[in-house]
Amino acid sequence: MLEKIIKIKNIGLLHDAKWTFPKFAKATLIYAENGRGKSTLAKILYCSSIGSNDFTQTIDSSDYPEVELLFDGKPIKLSNNKWLDTYPNIVVFDEHFIDKNIYSGMAVEGKHRTSLFEFILGEKAVEIKININQLTDEISSLTRDITGIEKQLKYFHTDISLSSFILLPNIQNVDNEIAKQHRLIELSNNSEK
Repeated sequence: MLEKIIKIKNIGLLHDAKWTFPKFAKATLIYAENGRGKSTLAKILYCSSIGSNDFTQTIDSSDYPEVELLFDGKPIKLSNNKWLDTYPNIVVFDEHFIDKNIYSGMAVEGKHRTSLFEFILGEKAVEIKININQLTDEISSLTRDITGIEKQLKYFHTDISLSSFILLPNIQNVDNEIAKQHRLIELSNNSEK
């Protein structure tokens, strides 16, 4: 469990934050107005669990971010842009967690899903659902392409389907073959004369 935040420097709004109050209890409430660093703190805790430094550096600082946390008597530090250790037993329920682990299908986009009220829970399941959605989009795109090709084919010949057209044998030097057929037609017309 997180016992103490010793320091946070050069991350977001937290230029040089030091906590002087006693250690956290099993349940500790942190509250403040919007824009005071609560989400930044949540992101730091998440990053300390996976060893990531994917957070916003303080704008007016050129120094590396620094973090020192105390988990179950074990110090976890970020120094020189690298975590010296991690504490993987942290789950931060925030927007990142929701994006990564919950698929509700309720995002409003230009292309609304027909299955708008699906609900998927779990990181692997969300990955699979996103993959399914991408494949569904690809299938729709290919279906539109096929429909367009069939329309073009009907313009040239109304009695043949796309599947029949695909099964036609490939003719090498088709221009020569067409020229031969024109000569046969011409010979045929001349033979009557």
